[in-house]
Amino acid sequence: MPKLELIHRKPVGTPNGPPILLVHGAWVGAWCWEYGFIDKLTELGWEVYALSLRGHGKSEGRTNSAGRASGTTLTTSALS
Repeated sequence: MPKLELIHRKPVGTPNGPPILLVHGAWVGAWCWEYGFIDKLTELGWEVYALSLRGHGKSEGRTNSAGRASGTTLTTSALS
């Protein structure tokens, strides 16, 4: 099973609530959230996870329309 890139940051201070999962759009990866979003959310007390879907960013593998369903399984595995 391909490994997914996962960026994880703990909150500054007491957590505000459940963690936030950031998922990118087309043609980018988890890195797109590092430009202001992740730092701001952790400063506000949120634990943040950002992942790159299969074939994006530093994640392994390639994707096509038939492979999207297995992407849910990969995402769940990356967060476990």
